[in-house]
Amino acid sequence: MRLVLLPGLDGTGELFESFLKALPSSLTPQVVSYPTEQYLTYKELVSLVQSVLPRKEPFVLLGESFGGPLSIKVAALSPPNLRAVILCASFVSNPVPPSLTWAASLPRPLLSLVGHLSVPDMFVRFFAVGMDSPQDLLDLFHCVKKKVRPKVLAEGYEQYKRLTLVKRSRAVLSQSYISGQSRTALSHQSVLMT
Repeated sequence: MRLVLLPGLDGTGELFESFLKALPSSLTPQVVSYPTEQYLTYKELVSLVQSVLPRKEPFVLLGESFGGPLSIKVAALSPPNLRAVILCASFVSNPVPPSLTWAASLPRPLLSLVGHLSVPDMFVRFFAVGMDSPQDLLDLFHCVKKKVRPKVLAEGYEQYKRLTLVKRSRAVLSQSYISGQSRTALSHQSVLMT
């Protein structure tokens, strides 16, 4: 089975590195990368993803963070051979918590400026990779961040603010919680989101 991976806001797919090494041989990974020099809207990214989907074999879409809403938008078009969608550290509505709404109102030029700055490891752990993440993941995060134009990151963040997948439509999502250590399903339920 092919596993099509849609990366987060960085768009490089390089942060999947350790995950790809742990995949069972029964899965054939295909990482989709987004342009790092040019900003694309979700609509443009949907077209990009559609153009690289497997045509003749079954596949699963995995959307990580920013790639989650993208995977839902692609799945809504009912591509042939799509078997499932997996959301990983993702969302189906604007993920900005009320306590950070001030950050959501920052102007794009300021967000672009922040993209040029070095981000402290504690901030990266808290907001991006987890408090117990190993140093090599932090180093990879910093390396990948340097490859993406700050304006591309800022524009992507603007899309987060406007995200309304759930508010305007109904989606039935199947949720499975999987333990990372044992890789066993802990629970399974279907949820109707409106």
